Amino acid sequence: MASVGHKSVGLPDGVFVLGGKTFHRIGSMHPEPGGVHSFAQIYVLDVDDASTRRLNVFGGDESLLRRDVLNNLHDMMVRHNPWIRQFVAAANENAPHLVWRCIDDISTMQVGALVAEAGSRRDVVVTRTSGQVFNIHDGHALYHPLAYPLLFPLGTPGWSESMQVLSVDHLRERKLSLTEWGRYLLMHRQSVTHLQQCEKLTMEFFCDVFAQVEARQADFHRLPQQQMKYRAARVAAVEDQLNTGIPASEIGKPVVRLPSGFVGSARWYQQLYYDAMALPMRFGKPDLFITLTCNPHWPEIKDALPAGTKWKHHVDIVERVFMAKLRQFIHDICREEIFGSVLAYVYRVEWQARGLPHAHMLFILKDKILSARHIDSVVSAEVPDPNRDPALYALVGTHMLHPMCDVNTSHGCRRDKNDQLCDCRRYFPKEMCPSTIIVADGYPQYMRRGKHTITMRDGRIITDNWVVPYNK
Repeated sequence: MASVGHKSVGLPDGVFVLGGKTFHRIGSMHPEPGGVHSFAQIYVLDVDDASTRRLNVFGGDESLLRRDVLNNLHDMMVRHNPWIRQFVAAANENAPHLVWRCIDDISTMQVGALVAEAGSRRDVVVTRTSGQVFNIHDGHALYHPLAYPLLFPLGTPGWSESMQVLSVDHLRERKLSLTEWGRYLLMHRQSVTHLQQCEKLTMEFFCDVFAQVEARQADFHRLPQQQMKYRAARVAAVEDQLNTGIPASEIGKPVVRLPSGFVGSARWYQQLYYDAMALPMRFGKPDLFITLTCNPHWPEIKDALPAGTKWKHHVDIVERVFMAKLRQFIHDICREEIFGSVLAYVYRVEWQARGLPHAHMLFILKDKILSARHIDSVVSAEVPDPNRDPALYALVGTHMLHPMCDVNTSHGCRRDKNDQLCDCRRYFPKEMCPSTIIVADGYPQYMRRGKHTITMRDGRIITDNWVVPYNK
């Protein structure tokens, strides 16, 4: 019913990346003379013509879209979705325009077609054949149902600025935020919800909602009264003018920059950087650099997934389990002190292109790691003994081997910043070493004695020079 406008970047494996502010736009009831029906205009066509038009959008390939499914969907949407019914009725009755008022109660939303011009900038206005598109205000209850009719097939209103929520005891009432509304839809319950069954489309919808939340926060900082607070001047000038009694709101020049309280802004990252750099200045160099990577085969993830679905369509479950394990991991190191007393730590969570998170962590220990023997008690870069520790042997063979990038050069570690073939950027295969060697101001050269090997499925024998350092 409405097009979704945004700057998107497609990544491998179906990952959807959205950047910047999103817009939902709606056009006219009929195309201009000589034009073709698009978006909501397709619902005005007969069932067969509408399916043909949708197939043509995908090049007419009926292996991608089945005509019988399109026919059934079109028939059901026209019959059960009130906004589609009103749109089609207004188009067939030659109404000059159609107006959906900005009220979030479905029973009081009215069609202002035939009656009057739009009375609010937040009304959704549909003209007959203007050839123009109009933005839908993101506080309108139809902002999401019009853009995602398959997610809201009965036309259920989405979030609006006037939406209220009651407390558990039903005594207090307050406004419901967009974030809370999105969390309510995201939550998994006893049975799988309709949104959770729609997989890829639902993931795009939640990206849209998140971008909408950020855009509304940015709009707050765009207000004139807020912009007056963001000013820049030289320190000496600020001190001089403050001493002379000039109000702080009048010192310096306004700057278009988000404050450090806005998550993801330049100042937010800058503040985190300064905090991280202050730790080694106060407590000394970091002792441990640890990476924790999410495994989609964790039983906590597999048990929480709805039947017949894949983890890549439920990143909320993946992220929840990962963060629970990350918090427990940090607890084991900081509270249980498995490596000794921890003075300070810092970590960063990143998301891989295929949609799995991993965390890079730095820990500063009270008792510094100063000897090769101490390093060997914490880090291993060898294939374990399959007889003494078969479980660890299996885990290292499954998770802790660097890809054989000397044979298969398609791995990312064999590409430089210009996407040209280069030597392995992770410096594999490593050199064998009879004992750990401490390197001044650098990573140590770990012990790799080659006492045990792993035989791969293709028959290749792997030695310690392909093992990624790990802790048992």
